Amino acid sequence: YGNSTDPVTSQLTREAVSSWNSRSTGFRERCPRRDVPNCQPASSKYRTADGSCNNLEHLWWGSAMSTMQ
Repeated sequence: YGNSTDPVTSQLTREAVSSWNSRSTGFRERCPRRDVPNCQPASSKYRTADGSCNNLEHLWWGSAMSTMQ
């Protein structure tokens, strides 16, 4: 569904995802936030292998094995 080229399916998928509320599902208890990553000085110039520290305002965004919160 996520890779569909059908415009109707794509629109329905976007609407379903945007209206879904994860706060009432218990995901926060199962997937707690992690501690602040240890960003090495080189990560400000180069991307890290796991994706952490790639966004300096949101250090976990786009990182491997992280939840979407």
